Amino acid sequence: MRPNRLLRFTQLFIVLALALQCHVALGFQSEQLPAGSRLPRLILPAPDSVQTQKYLGLPTMEPFAMSRINARMLIVEFMSVMCPHCQANAPVMNRLYKVIQDNPTLAGDIKIIAIAIGSSKSQVDAFRKKFKVPFPMFPDEGYAVVGDLESLDTPTTVLTTITGKVLTSHLGEIRDFDAFLKEIRQIHKKTVGERG
Repeated sequence: MRPNRLLRFTQLFIVLALALQCHVALGFQSEQLPAGSRLPRLILPAPDSVQTQKYLGLPTMEPFAMSRINARMLIVEFMSVMCPHCQANAPVMNRLYKVIQDNPTLAGDIKIIAIAIGSSKSQVDAFRKKFKVPFPMFPDEGYAVVGDLESLDTPTTVLTTITGKVLTSHLGEIRDFDAFLKEIRQIHKKTVGERG
C-alpha cells in the first residue's frame, strides 16, 4: 500500500471505530428511555474518593445500588470517553452541575453522575482531568453496570427518581441548555414540590 492510501485507510478506520463507540442521534426525547419507563437496578462501583462518597451521601466506600444515593432525583449521563459528542457535552454537564449546586433547593434534591460505558478507570480519570468534571464518573469497561443498556446511544442524559423511574431523557448533545434546565426545574417542582 502506498503511504497516502495507508494514511486514508487508517483515518477511515479511526472514524468508523469512533462511530461504533458513540451511537448518537440528536433528538430531544430518547426513544430508548421514555418518561415513565424504568432503569434497571444499577449497581455502581465503590466511590473513588471520600468527596464522591460525601456528595452522594453514601455510608460506606463499597459498591452500591443507585437507590442508595441520598437524593430525591438523579441525573445520569450515560456516555463514553471516546465519543466526540460526549466530549462536546462535558462542558454542558459541568455547567448543569454548577447551576444545581448553586441552588440550595436543587442541590439538596438532585445529584449528577456519569456512567462511562465501555470505558476503563484510567480512561475515565483522563477524561475527568481533561474536561474538569466535578461530579462522580463511574467506569463500566465490562458493561457490568449498564447490563441490558449497553447498546444505549451515547450521550443519553436521564433525569430519574432515586428508584429508577425515568422522568425525562435527552439523547445526544444538550444544545439548548436553558430549555433542558427549565424542564428539570419544572419536573422537580411537580415531583418534589420545590418552593421559590
